[in-house]
Amino acid sequence: MIWNLAEAGMNVARLNMSHGDHASHQKVIDLVKEYNAQTKDNVIALMVDTKGPEVRSGDLPQPIFLETGQEFTFTIKRGVGTETCVSVNYDDFVNDVEAGDMLLVDGGMMSFLVKSKTEDSVKCEVIDGGELKSRRHLNVRGKSATLPSITDKDWDDIKFGVENQVDYYAVSFVKDAQVVHELKDYLRSSNADIHVIVKIESADSIPNLHSIITASDGVRG
Repeated sequence: MIWNLAEAGMNVARLNMSHGDHASHQKVIDLVKEYNAQTKDNVIALMVDTKGPEVRSGDLPQPIFLETGQEFTFTIKRGVGTETCVSVNYDDFVNDVEAGDMLLVDGGMMSFLVKSKTEDSVKCEVIDGGELKSRRHLNVRGKSATLPSITDKDWDDIKFGVENQVDYYAVSFVKDAQVVHELKDYLRSSNADIHVIVKIESADSIPNLHSIITASDGVRG
């Protein structure tokens, strides 16, 4: 497959750290390096694309259909998945939302109006209904979660990239240049010649866009 893709014009192999594990990504890396060792005309670069911070709903036994006007609850309690309540993987979720906020699922495929909250749960009214499945992306309209741009998992994946001498990092949800400087400082201390590509995926990035671009080696949307 790598050979066919390369001959069709592929020049970068993107390793999506949102999926798979290091063992599966290692197989791709080894194949790319094997191909590169056998050709001089079309060398394939390796790019580690970090997962970044994200807030997701938990697992459900099966998808549930929610109708407009229905009440539904999101909770930071682990392992909850019923027709009226589901877990969220982010402990500060309750602190980040307020009554009146609009909670969006998968960027707006479904929406919920926050009505009230307790110390561990957020009670909502369904505004735009639909089918809710497991592990859906959640965000509050006009707000960002107070999560670090580079998570512990990302650092593990970055170290994996250093060990394998990849060519690029695509860093998800970069909000300011400090994140880029921190990563580049780490790469210098590791004697790693790896370029940093930033991904602009949040409105929080816009006020800092110039400094982010200046600090980075490239930009992805």
